[in-house]
Amino acid sequence: MTDCSGLTFNDYTFGKSYINLTKKNNIFDYQVANHEVMHGVDFYMQNKLPSENYYGFHEVPTYTIDYLFIDYLESKGIDTTEVQKLRMKKDNYLQELAKLTQTQIKGELIRNKKYKNPTIEDIREVLHPQLIKQLLELQSGVISYGLYNQTRTDKQQGLDNLKKFMKNILPKTQTPDFSFIGLNNQTILNLSKQIGTYSMTNESIQETQGFTR
Repeated sequence: MTDCSGLTFNDYTFGKSYINLTKKNNIFDYQVANHEVMHGVDFYMQNKLPSENYYGFHEVPTYTIDYLFIDYLESKGIDTTEVQKLRMKKDNYLQELAKLTQTQIKGELIRNKKYKNPTIEDIREVLHPQLIKQLLELQSGVISYGLYNQTRTDKQQGLDNLKKFMKNILPKTQTPDFSFIGLNNQTILNLSKQIGTYSMTNESIQETQGFTR
């Protein structure tokens, strides 16, 4: 299935968001439209200037709403086969990004002759901007999964924390701390070990529809 794609531009001068979408007439159209609209909502909730805000966590609201939207589609009776494709797409994307990033970091350590028993400082030294971007996106994916789980446990609390995240900026002068939305470093670490299990929550669907991992 060919996916559609989207891109959102935020105009900080005039306070407007502009969303661009392609359309392939499949379920991914809805997913991408929902994702890009959330970028716009996030922008309107708090004008996060790149000069002030710690850039890299802009996917937290959009990934969170992705998870919630998939559940919504299922609740409305959308074909379970199609819904499961969206779940697997979410899992596979983060897993593949994690594997790619790990491989690239190892490669950088080898090139710098620091692969044998590298220290945290050794790893930091080889992190170029693209690798940092990928790591931040992975952390965003884990944080959004945490917010999604919060809404499943306590819908109002989870949504309140999502709104709180969108209404606040992460100062560039400080190390990001997500305790204010109930996700401290240890919780995020624990959640990271669950990535890849999201699409496995309904094994009977996968078995009957022939899904494999």
